[in-house]
Amino acid sequence: MSLSAVVVLVSLLAPFRSFAQAPADSLTVEAVVIRANQGVVQIRTYDAAGQQLILGSGFVAPDGRVVTSAHLVAQASRVDVLGSHGEVLLTTKNAEVLHPILDIAVLPVVPGRSKLALSSATPSAGDQVVALGSANGVAYLAGTGTVSGMQNIGGRSVIQISAPLSNGYSGGPVLNRAAEVIGM
Repeated sequence: MSLSAVVVLVSLLAPFRSFAQAPADSLTVEAVVIRANQGVVQIRTYDAAGQQLILGSGFVAPDGRVVTSAHLVAQASRVDVLGSHGEVLLTTKNAEVLHPILDIAVLPVVPGRSKLALSSATPSAGDQVVALGSANGVAYLAGTGTVSGMQNIGGRSVIQISAPLSNGYSGGPVLNRAAEVIGM
């Protein structure tokens, strides 16, 4: 099902930007996925009784902390961060940063994981993007799309993309063709 997704600009992750790498040449979609996949994680949340609440995605920022969507973790009593083989990389009871209005949560550091670079460039309408996530419980899926435009919502610049995304992509990175995070 095609959705028009509004993606929060990486400028909201400005504290991490000092770690960003220089832009690379345009990569194929396959190369973007290969380069970025080990920096993507699955997020599973649970209530106080241990019942699973919601499943989503996240990514490892340049400083090693996990960035995801606040709506995934806001009501959770426990958050598990899983790797590519379903292994639990981190269990935490709360986010270090939780901003419900911007829908961003930052979880503690996950040691030993690949980190995703953040783009320092603002994308333009028509740019191709790759969204990575764990749709419907299937880890590490990729969806391609296009930047539709830029909008100002509540004083914040956001990127609007058109891409076929399913439940579970929430919190996952949206990457440019240099495999750099432009939003989530």
